[in-house]
Amino acid sequence: MFDLQTTRGWIETVGVAVGVIGAVVTIYFQLFPAKPPLDTDHKTVAHPGINIPGTVTQTGTVNVIGSGNTVYVINYTVPQEENRWKKREAELRAEIKLITKNTAEDRTALEQELKTVRSKRAYVEKSHEDRVAELKRIAGELEKFRKDVPETKINQALGALAKGDTGVADGIFAEVGAASQPNIETAARAAYERGRIAYDEVRWQDARIHFQRADRLSPDHEDYTFWAAYLAQRLGDYSSAGRRYEAIQAHVRSAKGEDAPETATALNDLAGNYESQGRYQEAEPLYKRAIGIDEHGLPAGHPDLARDYNNLALLYWKQGRYQEAEPLYKRAMGIEEKALRAGHPDIAVVINNLALLYRTQGRYQEAEPLYKRAIRIDEKALPAGHPDLARDYNNLAVLYEKQGRYQEAEPLHKKAHEIYEQALPAGHPTLAIGHNNLAVLYEKQGRYQEAERHYKNALGILSAKLGKQHPNTRIIADNFAIFLGKIDRNSEADILRKDYGL
Repeated sequence: MFDLQTTRGWIETVGVAVGVIGAVVTIYFQLFPAKPPLDTDHKTVAHPGINIPGTVTQTGTVNVIGSGNTVYVINYTVPQEENRWKKREAELRAEIKLITKNTAEDRTALEQELKTVRSKRAYVEKSHEDRVAELKRIAGELEKFRKDVPETKINQALGALAKGDTGVADGIFAEVGAASQPNIETAARAAYERGRIAYDEVRWQDARIHFQRADRLSPDHEDYTFWAAYLAQRLGDYSSAGRRYEAIQAHVRSAKGEDAPETATALNDLAGNYESQGRYQEAEPLYKRAIGIDEHGLPAGHPDLARDYNNLALLYWKQGRYQEAEPLYKRAMGIEEKALRAGHPDIAVVINNLALLYRTQGRYQEAEPLYKRAIRIDEKALPAGHPDLARDYNNLAVLYEKQGRYQEAEPLHKKAHEIYEQALPAGHPTLAIGHNNLAVLYEKQGRYQEAERHYKNALGILSAKLGKQHPNTRIIADNFAIFLGKIDRNSEADILRKDYGL
């Protein structure tokens, strides 16, 4: 989501969705509720799910799947999970190398998937726990298809699941869905299960196709509609997602009531979709309604209220309504600090957002300790080299730079850039952030040769990946042209402006 103006400047990273404000690329946190397990950048809120049959059991610390005399112990290890994500990361990097042959939508999907895989690897033990839970869930779903599938096939799939392999189960769901005369509900369920498998493997384009088929076959099933909407939103198809979120919201209000927690969740989902499209006036009353429901129905200090307050505060921040945003951020931070263990990385989410608010208002002395606190939290909670640390270092560096504290800003910018270079494939657009910021810093210090090198790197990346007419590319080109004029290379600046249509 991009909002282009003409002010020249640096790039600040504060989260996960990207927006250009002046020449400042802001990456901020949005805490939308959602059923699926999101990246560690997001919070999750429980959503009505599917009951797992009683044939899936856990004995002590041993996970057992199956039924009757045929049971299997899940023997899937953390190293296997690490290898799973290494393989998927290699696949994605190979696909991204062919990015010039892909559409903009394909590029967005691949980059989102790579970011998620990197996050999974950073939290591999938690990812392993989630994977085991998903294997058990799939095993439970297979039990529902026993009347449609030979027992030997079911048992083969269960045996594969015990080793962490979902391929046989996926094949069964595909066969059921492709039967010559399938029961509509059975076919929809099979498509949904294929979507869940693909989503867990971070194959989102495949997952979206399956969820859309399930939703098309059974449009009144809330889970199918939700997942089809969620993947559409995640892949940038906001209009398709919006239609489905609107349908969910109407269905939940009718089935659960106007003041049900599920209604607040649905309102937050729909508001987030409107906000992603810049439909702020439509999003605001939905966020407020969700807050009203949760304030009335939840105990004071419930984590869902922190989500609600943060979402509305961020909407206000985007509109420049800073005085309204500040108390909401403070409420959200107060709740997080009480509800979560000290040093939990989710606390750094709201801290960063509040610090950005202060920085935007020029309240640097108040912003600095917050940015430093976010760094302390994430340095303890996250593995070295995690992209969130690059965000934290970059934010504090930008704050120092605004105050003319260049010597303090430079090592932080370099740290951030080094992390991005390790975490992202060569030529990734995010790498232009580091090059631009270092270029601006060196220019201000009169270190023109170094500044020029980084401007060229930033412009080369964005021109190749986004094209010369993309708003972000034009911002960097304008920065570079102004720099060239400053050092009396006006003819080169004029050529650059002409080339980029400035």
